Amino acid sequence: MPRIETDVNRFRQIVRGRVREELRKHLGQQEMFGRKGRDVVSIPVPHLDMPRFIHDPGRQGIGQGEGEQGQQAGDQPGRHLLEAEFTVDELAELLGEALELPRIEPRGSSETSSSSPRYSGVSPVGPDSLRHFKRSYRQALKRMIASGTYDPNRPRVTLIGSDRLY
Repeated sequence: MPRIETDVNRFRQIVRGRVREELRKHLGQQEMFGRKGRDVVSIPVPHLDMPRFIHDPGRQGIGQGEGEQGQQAGDQPGRHLLEAEFTVDELAELLGEALELPRIEPRGSSETSSSSPRYSGVSPVGPDSLRHFKRSYRQALKRMIASGTYDPNRPRVTLIGSDRLY
């Protein structure tokens, strides 16, 4: 492995450690109370306190304070911040570690997949929800034409039990 890659990996580990430390600052404990029979049970639950940003906590605006007019704003170089990019998955993993959440793995696809039956044939019996209206109608029309009971001037087709197809 080239030296630059080892340096980048080391840098990423350092940054991950710093992020983990910063996350711990914002972790708190809350308690949930439950009952077990007559006893009340306290269950500590870690939670994440969202940081709040306060603008100007000293109530001192820009350009106010010690110094004279026309004086430069500072004589020290600014602090440089370390920047690191994390994917959502990496950040979720860090939060899970900080909150001590259990690692829940998704079940395999063989356990959760369900095969729905595929109806490919036509049957003379079945539930009414699967009745094939057009085929049943055509079957009844064929039967009435073949038996001579169909009147084209008064077209009325009546289904009987043997005409129904599912």
